Amino acid sequence: MRFRAILVAAAIAAVLPSAACSSGKSGLSADTANRSSSSSKEDHDYPLSDEAMKARFASIDEVTEGPLLKLSDVTAAPGETARVTLSVSGAANNWSVCGLHITYPDVIEPDMLDPENHEVKYTKGDASTYATATISKTWVDNYPQELIDTHKGCLFFTEIFNGNSGGDGEIVSFDFKIPENAESGTVYDIGMYFLETDMFINTDKDYSFEKYAFEHFSGGSITVK
Repeated sequence: MRFRAILVAAAIAAVLPSAACSSGKSGLSADTANRSSSSSKEDHDYPLSDEAMKARFASIDEVTEGPLLKLSDVTAAPGETARVTLSVSGAANNWSVCGLHITYPDVIEPDMLDPENHEVKYTKGDASTYATATISKTWVDNYPQELIDTHKGCLFFTEIFNGNSGGDGEIVSFDFKIPENAESGTVYDIGMYFLETDMFINTDKDYSFEKYAFEHFSGGSITVK
């Protein structure tokens, strides 16, 4: 129970950078406007995603197989909504907590449940049937310079289970609105930003399992019809 409590606290703490107030600017979403107005170096003092992942798992043993996290590749017409799904295989009944940051071009935005509080609307899949708590928010304040420089938005998703009851299959789906003026053939990459608090872990504290999950993560895309 103590280990699970620690995981819960870590997962919730990882979403805290997302919680912020924003007044917004004309022509921009509140979240995009708030990210654009944050410019001090102190606000973005995070390591590069690749460097953070290497440091986190440098001392963890390699394994030859493990969970495969993947974002879907989808198509949508200008003005339509595209549903992108995060799925997992090789982890049935062997994971307890998921917490990760999903990136997307800042010209698109996820469908919001509560924009004022940066809460993202999501649809849970079969792999998340027995989740006891789920949170998803856009990351606004204290935004990494790496994401600002690459014009990326970012949302955080975390969920927690009693024991290792996370399943294989679809974990969660998010809807993104395609701009009305998007050109046919445009590809919006959907990926991951690794923060040191991110996790995909089981109650056995198998960090080789977690290392495999993040190092073999597959990004997705939205292609405009």
